[in-house]
This record gives sequence, C-alpha cells and structure tokens, in this order.
Amino acid sequence: GKNLFKLDIRCVESERQYDGSCFNNNVCADFSFEDHNPPSMKMILAFCQHVKTQLNLMTDRTIVIHCKAGKGRTGVMSCCFLLYYYRDEFNDPLQTLRFYAQQRTSNEKGVTIPSQRRYVEYFGHLLNNQLIYTLKQIVFTGLLITYEQNQILNSGISYTLSSSNHRIQYQSFEIPLERDTTIHQDSIANYSVLNATHKHFIPSSNQQCQIPLEEDILIEIFLTKTKRGKPEKLCHFWFNTFFLFYP
Repeated sequence: GKNLFKLDIRCVESERQYDGSCFNNNVCADFSFEDHNPPSMKMILAFCQHVKTQLNLMTDRTIVIHCKAGKGRTGVMSCCFLLYYYRDEFNDPLQTLRFYAQQRTSNEKGVTIPSQRRYVEYFGHLLNNQLIYTLKQIVFTGLLITYEQNQILNSGISYTLSSSNHRIQYQSFEIPLERDTTIHQDSIANYSVLNATHKHFIPSSNQQCQIPLEEDILIEIFLTKTKRGKPEKLCHFWFNTFFLFYP
C-alpha cells in the first residue's frame, strides 16, 4: 500500500531535497544536519521518538533513512535508533557501531568521523544510565593544545567556538607555533630528535575568557600561517556539555 513507506531525509543540501508528492507526502526532512558533523542531542531524541511513533502506527511499516552517501549521518541515526528501540539486542554503542559497519560496508568503515561516533556513545550512555537529558551550562576559559614538535613548521594557530547552529561564540587570538630549540642527542645514532611535544593554553592566563556554554559545542582549529597565505582548517570536533557532568 502507499502508506507502507516513511522516508526520513538526512540531507541538508537544498538541491537534494525531495518533492514530497512523489512519495505520497511521506517525506520527513526535519532531521537534517551538516555532513561530517553529528546531530544535536535534542535532534537524536526527537528522531528516535518520531521513528518509534511511525513504527507503532503500522507494524509492517518500513523506515528509510539516508543521507548524501548513505553512510555517516545515516549510520549515526540508525545506530542511535537501534540503541533506543531494540534494547534487548543493542545496548553497547561500540558494538552497535561495529554491527552497522559490517552490515552497511564491505570494509567495515561505517561511522568513522570521531565526533559522530562520540554522539552515538553519548546516546548509549544516556540510555544505559537512565539519565534525563537537560541543559547543563559550563564556563569556557580556554583550550589546551598539545602538538608534536617535529610536525610543526613556523606557523600560528587559532580556533573558533560555535554553538549548534554554527554561530561563532568566540574567536581566539593567534598564537605562534615554533619548534623547540632543545635538542636531545642520541648517544648511538647520528641524528638529533626534537623535543616530542609542546603545550599552549589559549587564551593565556593573562587574557580574559569567561564564556557560558551549553548543549552542543563545535570547536574548529586553524593554521593561520600557510603557504597559501590564508588560514586553513586543521580539524574540528564537537562535544555536549551535559556529558561533562555525567561522564
């Protein structure tokens, strides 16, 4: 019958949105989020409740979940729903991620983005400990960055702090990164090894930084001095403040 399928869109690209009438208006795009990023914790909860309702309406109904490639974002939501709805079979987040990778891919590389995997683990932790998700506020004072000396050329680094809607809450100042001049001579080999690691706290202790944060937070780290003459993003990661209180 025409009502046996409920299609949930996982894509945020406007050109990939659907004409709902082509699917008997059984298209739901309320749970879209950016590629290579996790969904918000509120979105995961709403999604699981939504899918549960749809399945309970009709026992033989099929839920179709997909994103652009049908792997990362799809995997996050699929794993979270398995943890939520099929508790007898799936209660370990890492095992659930492994199961998804085995079923979805030939190389067992399913959900690979660290922050996406973290949010599946967050959700499993929430369910397994029967926690009620609430808003928890922290005060952000800075970021401790550790880097390998032998991986850094003369450059600078900065970062931005954003909320779940990707709106920047804080832009750090630039801090120079330089190789340590301390050399450890190897008594046997005829080469020198630079000191392995170096740490910077940004902002430094003499800089004022008191930023209240809550829920889903994005940190993006940039190299500010590059061959191209403009900043390049090194990496980004997400965390949720609730799980700092309930680790």
